[in-house]
Amino acid sequence: MESAPEEEQNTILPRQQGILVMVMGEACNYHRWHLLWNSFLMHETKMESATSTPFAMKDNRVWSQSTTSSLHYPNVTNQEYQSKSNSFFVYASYDEPVSAANVSLGSCTSAGDNGAMDKHKCCNCSYNATNTSSSTIFIPGTTWTQGRNKLIEEALHLERRFGQRYDYWLFLDDDAVFKCRNGPDAVMKNITHCNDICWNEFMDVLKDRSLVPEKATTVTLHRGKNKSKQHHAASNADAMVAAFKREYVPYLLPYATLNVGESQWTSQGVLYCVMWNCFKQSTYFIPNIKARNKAHRPYERGWNISSFQAATARNYDQYMPLHRGCDESKHYEQMSDVVNASSVKELDDLIPAKNQSCDVLKQHFSDWAVQTVGLTAT
Repeated sequence: MESAPEEEQNTILPRQQGILVMVMGEACNYHRWHLLWNSFLMHETKMESATSTPFAMKDNRVWSQSTTSSLHYPNVTNQEYQSKSNSFFVYASYDEPVSAANVSLGSCTSAGDNGAMDKHKCCNCSYNATNTSSSTIFIPGTTWTQGRNKLIEEALHLERRFGQRYDYWLFLDDDAVFKCRNGPDAVMKNITHCNDICWNEFMDVLKDRSLVPEKATTVTLHRGKNKSKQHHAASNADAMVAAFKREYVPYLLPYATLNVGESQWTSQGVLYCVMWNCFKQSTYFIPNIKARNKAHRPYERGWNISSFQAATARNYDQYMPLHRGCDESKHYEQMSDVVNASSVKELDDLIPAKNQSCDVLKQHFSDWAVQTVGLTAT
C-alpha cells in the first residue's frame, strides 16, 4: 500500500472529548449494541442539558444523585432526536454484513448468546436516534486478534476523516454484558441487570477524566465478584472491555501479529508483557461496575509462556527486547500485581511512572500504521 502524502502524514490531529467505541462480533448482536449506543447518545444529551450532573463517584462508589429510574428518561422514550456527540460507534461483524433485519431484531442463535442477552437486558432502550455517529464494517475470515487490528485501522481512518483524536479507543466483545450497583448506598445487593443503566455509568466515568487515575493507561471492568469498594489497578486484565487512553495507544497497540493457528490468547499475552515492562499497574478497574461474557465461542486458545515470549520477540525485538522481562507466570496472569486504594487520587500516587525507555514503542505503532493503512500515526 502506498504511503499517504507527506503533508497528510505529518498532520497532528486535535484531541476531542469523545470516545471511539468499537465492538466486534456476530451481525445478529448489532441490534443490542445499536440500542445501547442510542441509549448513550440520549443519556449524553440529557446530561448536557441538565443543571446538575446525575452521576458521581461518592465515598469511592458509583451512584446516581437522583433515583436510578431517572436514567430511563421516560419523557423522551421513542422520541426522535439529533445527536451532537463527539463520540462515534463502529460495529464490526465477522460472520455476515449487518443488515436491516439486524437493526430491528436481535436473533443470535449461537450457543450461550441468547441466555446472556436475555438475562442482561436493556430496561428502556427503545430510543430512535437520528444521527450520523455510527457505522458498520464487515471483516470476514478474521481471528479475534486480526479483527481487533482491523478496528484499529478503522479508528485511524475515522480520526483522519473527522479531523480529531478521541479521548479513548474503547474495544468491546459483542457478548459483553454489564452489571452495576446503583443508589447512594451502593451496597452489593442493589444490583441492576439493566445494561443501559450500567453501560451509561461506565461511559460517564470515561467522559470525566477526574474519575480515572491520571497515570492509568487503560480502563476496564471487573469480570467476577468484587465486593471491595476500593479502587484497583493492575498490569493485566481481560480484553473483553478495554478502553485505551488515546495518548497511550502508540505504546500499547496494535495487537501482536500471530502465526496461523496460534492461540488468540497470545496477542493479549504480548500486551501483558508490554504493560509489565513499560506501564506497570496502570490498568484501572472501575469499582461497582462489572462485565461478563457468556457466549464462549470456539477459537484457538492456549496459555504458554514460551509462545508468549516468542511472539513478543517477533513483534518487538527490533525496537526493544521486551520478552526478556516476561519469563514468569505472574507476567501473564490477570490482576497478579493488583494495587488497592480508597480514592482515585491515592491510587494514582501508587501507579508507577512510565518506563521512559519504552518511548521507542511509538515507532513500532507508526511503522505498523504506514505499512497497514498508509498513514503515519501518533
